[in-house]
Amino acid sequence: MGFVENIKVTFNVAILSVFYTMFGGILSYFLHYLFDEFDDKWKERSLAFQLADIFLELSIIGVIAYWLIDYIHKAPPIFHVSKKLDLEIDSYTSGIFFVFAMFIFLNDLTSKIQHIYHQVVGPHFEILLPNEGSIIDLSLRYGPRKTETQKHTGN
Repeated sequence: MGFVENIKVTFNVAILSVFYTMFGGILSYFLHYLFDEFDDKWKERSLAFQLADIFLELSIIGVIAYWLIDYIHKAPPIFHVSKKLDLEIDSYTSGIFFVFAMFIFLNDLTSKIQHIYHQVVGPHFEILLPNEGSIIDLSLRYGPRKTETQKHTGN
């Protein structure tokens, strides 16, 4: 790859990075207002409602991301480079920057997913996995399970 093509690639990456970040940020801003906030009221809703809320939001993100990326892949690059480089640029920028921007305003979605994992999935894995220690210092061990209050207070 020559010097001129390196410059073109650099400009294409910069432009697409800004585009995907702006588009993802705008989309996440709209989704933030279209879906319920993660609060006590949401936690009190049925599991079916909670799952539907999460699945619908993730589906919208996935569908819009797919079609946006598909459109960008088919569009000609702003600064002409080889098709191979153009696809690499699109893959890199769409993967990193769109995902980054999507979660700028979607803290509630992250909290909702974590809540479901802790309530639905977590109890099944807690039985299997050691609940104390660290893999870093090889001190993983099983012990009595802490209550939610103990987990939050550090006792």
